[in-house]
Amino acid sequence: MFNFNSVRENDKRQPTVRTAVASGSINMSTSAIKVLAENATQNAGILNVARIAAVQGIKQVGLLVPLYQPLPLQHVRVDFDVDVELAYVKATVTVSSEVGKSITTEAVTGVNIALISIYDMMKEVDQSMMMTRIHLESESGGERGPFVFDDAYENIEF
Repeated sequence: MFNFNSVRENDKRQPTVRTAVASGSINMSTSAIKVLAENATQNAGILNVARIAAVQGIKQVGLLVPLYQPLPLQHVRVDFDVDVELAYVKATVTVSSEVGKSITTEAVTGVNIALISIYDMMKEVDQSMMMTRIHLESESGGERGPFVFDDAYENIEF
């Protein structure tokens, strides 16, 4: 028998402005990155669709993660850095809220959904794309104080 304890909705933590930043990359072939870079200038381009997917994914965290209660968000920002020479796209998601709970799950979920969306739209060009280094970069606000990623696992080889 399993006992699950969910965070209570009436948690009495003091509301503070919290901001979480997460990032991750998707590596692809040089031919695929060229297709993506050429497409990036279009209104319905791959990165614009991935940005919308990230926001939609963040809004669905409560359905995706068991026992997770969705939080009201004040701000969501999704940025992409396309490096044509190294053939990768880095997605960075920033989420802010004024609730008394951590919002890191929303930020990390947004990055994952953005990268999965890019993969889905680019798979006809390159099926060997690899999503890497998905992680929380920083979090500010809250009782634990600020968090900044220190790359403690930099020795991991993929």
